Amino acid sequence: MDSTPNRPHDLYAMPVHVPTYASRRRHERIPSNQEIEVYPANGAGADLAVGTAADVSMTGVRISLDRAVLVGDVFQLVMSSLDHTAKFGRCLRCALGEDGRYEAAFQFLLPVEYVESDDVGDA
Repeated sequence: MDSTPNRPHDLYAMPVHVPTYASRRRHERIPSNQEIEVYPANGAGADLAVGTAADVSMTGVRISLDRAVLVGDVFQLVMSSLDHTAKFGRCLRCALGEDGRYEAAFQFLLPVEYVESDDVGDA
């Protein structure tokens, strides 16, 4: 005799729809290879890390860094395509990549206007 109560819908048997990360993206990502300097949010001290942007959107940037940064912390991000002005971004993830560099994703606290500069594409 089955001791499991009769349930009209078995939640474990139902397929779960998980949207892909790309389908949740609201803003176009623009490929980039510009240098980015990462500073403490309070502006005190030297840069914490230097890296190269993989891509940029209005709401964030993905960077390959020479050093790890703390996930959840807020940083100043400085890159030439953003007029060399500091943009504040929260680190959403940071993990060691296959090439020995750290792959980090930052979400800007305020949307930014990305302007391609002459050095985009130059490495």
